[in-house]
Amino acid sequence: MNHQGDRHEIEQLTTQFAAPATEAQTMTTTMRETELRKRMNDLEREERARGDIQPVLLYFTDNTKPAGKRLLGACVVMAFGFISAVTKAHALGNNPGGAVLWLDSPKGLDKRLFDRLITDDAEMEQLGFKRRAA
Repeated sequence: MNHQGDRHEIEQLTTQFAAPATEAQTMTTTMRETELRKRMNDLEREERARGDIQPVLLYFTDNTKPAGKRLLGACVVMAFGFISAVTKAHALGNNPGGAVLWLDSPKGLDKRLFDRLITDDAEMEQLGFKRRAA
């Protein structure tokens, strides 16, 4: 499955609508945030229109931390795509913040790994990840 087009557009949106550094652009920021929310809602509607629900693995990380300490957690949800997966993870309380990556889910995952925040190293290994030594 190739998610590069969606990932590229999300990256562009994030960059394009990043909060400005100066106070003089505060009104523009509000408008941009509104535009971003609208575009994200449009993308989620497009994902749903495709009707292809699948397991989506979200990996939350903080790249400002040293190796071995960057993982904030992971979450596997059934969703139509990246935007709907992040929305669902957030609604379930499974979004610890940080950067979020969209990864292909391993086949045959234990259903007990779905719809919750995973931080345990043994469970992360079931998802194909092993924590790096610090």
